[in-house]
Formats: sequence, C-alpha cells, structure tokens
Amino acid sequence: MDFTRQHKQTVTYWAPAGTDFQGSATWTAPATLKARWENIASQFQSPTGEILVSKSIAYLGVPVVVGGYLLLGESTVADPTTVHEANEIKQVGGVPDLGAMKQLTTAMM
Repeated sequence: MDFTRQHKQTVTYWAPAGTDFQGSATWTAPATLKARWENIASQFQSPTGEILVSKSIAYLGVPVVVGGYLLLGESTVADPTTVHEANEIKQVGGVPDLGAMKQLTTAMM
C-alpha cells in the first residue's frame, strides 16, 4: 500500500539544528514536502507525559522530529518561529505499511 498517494498538499518542514552562540535555537534550511494535512483537535500525550490537544495533524512519507516546525504551504524563511502559521511538532508517531517497506509518519501540532 502506498501511503503517499494521498499526500497532495505541500508543507514546509524545519528540523531543529541546535543552538547558536547566544543559546537561541537554530534550524535546518526549510524543506518542501508532500503531505496530507488535517486541521483537527485530537487529544494526545506528549513525550513528557503532558496531555495536549492538537490543532493539526500532518501525515508524511518521511520522518520528522518533535521540536521541528511544519507549515501548510511553502516558505523560504530561515526561522520558523517568525512564520505566523508555522506549527511546532509536539508528537510524532508512525505506522509501517503491510510489507514494512515504507512508514507513514504522523506529526501532531
């Protein structure tokens, strides 16, 4: 089963890259990906055990990490925290396809 057939929306992903000399977060260059995006409220547990409610869920064919940012649409801005509609990824999950050849990644924001 090819999960990515339903990934018709364009999203921008920024992965955390570390911190600069002042202790501020730095980010990888923005990457444009295909995904399925849903604006839906869904309760989930964060990695720290906190109960949160998502604003959106993105389904991707590539891995992403907690602390990264996703934006529905395209952006070339270097710092996602300055992009009004960019959302911090709070939880990441995944499900393999039936042959365990590909993985569907879910990012909750």
